[in-house]
Amino acid sequence: MSDTHREKRRYERESSNGLFRVYTSVTRGAYSVHLKDISKGGAFVRTKHQPEVNETITYVVLDDYSKDRFVGNARVAWRRERGPEADRGFGIELEKELAEEIVRELHEE
Repeated sequence: MSDTHREKRRYERESSNGLFRVYTSVTRGAYSVHLKDISKGGAFVRTKHQPEVNETITYVVLDDYSKDRFVGNARVAWRRERGPEADRGFGIELEKELAEEIVRELHEE
């Protein structure tokens, strides 16, 4: 990621292995993804299924039992299609900030 992306962030990102379910134009149904990092205002989603930049997606924060914890919308800000598989995915800007409690739960689950 470029320094420009880092400079635009309002909140510091923390590493995460949290689980999201996402709904995008890439697949007909929802698919589950792991996060690489998270903040109150955005996240990096690890996946090979990458929606278009500026697409609005729906995401669901899942708890330890894969039950819905929080639902929201986000804009795809950028994509990373090259490099090691663990580094591929896309960055999202959340329409509504996550509660600090949810960010803490998703931090290094």
